[in-house]
Amino acid sequence: MLATCAVASLVPAQGAVLDFEAGPPALYADGSGFEQGEFRFRVEGDFGMLDTAAACADIVCPSGNDTQFYAGLNDSSLSVQRVDGGTFSLLGFDAAFVAPLEFSPGSNVGQIVVEALAADGRRVFGAWDAGKSGADGAFSFARHAGDRFAAFGNITSFDVFACVYGPGGGCFRPAQNLAQFALDNLQVAAAVPEPGSAALLVLGCAASMLIAGRRRRAPAPAAH
Repeated sequence: MLATCAVASLVPAQGAVLDFEAGPPALYADGSGFEQGEFRFRVEGDFGMLDTAAACADIVCPSGNDTQFYAGLNDSSLSVQRVDGGTFSLLGFDAAFVAPLEFSPGSNVGQIVVEALAADGRRVFGAWDAGKSGADGAFSFARHAGDRFAAFGNITSFDVFACVYGPGGGCFRPAQNLAQFALDNLQVAAAVPEPGSAALLVLGCAASMLIAGRRRRAPAPAAH
């Protein structure tokens, strides 16, 4: 039993990919949202949409993704958390800049930003360059994962938004409705227990074994 408890404390967190395929195409206003699996999404700001690149008319949707994705438009952000309010890890995502108009090829206009709330109350930030526009003036989806996501290992929620490069090299939001992003294939997992929590789990199992052993060794009541 003790070995079983030790193994349980070391089992990798079970992951999931949130791909925005579960719901129909839709527009979402400020404060509205949707759910997929164990996660809830809420739009903060002007509006966002679930659809494919083929649905884009007044904006230049990114290339490299023929499936349904989420687009945050007009300086808005997307807030993500578990339905039960529990902790989890963010391991990676696909993202791109959504251009309000066709840019010159090779334009580098902004970043994709993640701001998360850790379980201990800390704010955790990460920013990824949105890359350069292609020959058609559109941006392409890129995969972001790896060591930079270690800081997002025990969080209760996170917000995703875009910012736009401005004077002095800063990245700004709000940006006159120019900060727009596309998001897909969020890789998430249940939070991995802290080392102290894993040790407490093993100790708790050991205590249960000790109590069970004492019960087995206790003398049976005398027959009358």
